[in-house]
Amino acid sequence: MDLDIRQIISQIVAFLLMFWILKYFAFGPILRLMRERQKKIEDEFASIAEQRRDAQAFMDVYKHKLQEIDTEGRRRIQQEIAKGRQIALEIQQQASRRADDMMDKAEKSIKQEVAQAKETEGRSVVVTFLGVDDPPRQVSVTTAGVSTTMP
Repeated sequence: MDLDIRQIISQIVAFLLMFWILKYFAFGPILRLMRERQKKIEDEFASIAEQRRDAQAFMDVYKHKLQEIDTEGRRRIQQEIAKGRQIALEIQQQASRRADDMMDKAEKSIKQEVAQAKETEGRSVVVTFLGVDDPPRQVSVTTAGVSTTMP
């Protein structure tokens, strides 16, 4: 096997020439595309991380607002419960006053009816006792007894 130095040198020159051509026309654009793609991916990851931070901040604010709303809702419910209890107490007091008024009116009415019944009963007793169909003109009934006055 004979090694021809000219052939080895021509192979090295052809390889270097091919490498330089590929580097200029193929490797350069390919490497540039790869760098651009890598930059785009890095930018997307950075954007995703930023969006994740924004979403987490939004979630924190959202949770805080929900807690505030829940607290405000509970406070309002407690206020309305207290208001309802106050109204119930007022209604109860008003009903008690009305019941007391009704009892007073009923007692007065009963006393009046008892007085009327005594007067009516007294008259009929006098009429029956005296045996007169025509009752006297003036009859006075007292709790001590019956007195009649004749003209």
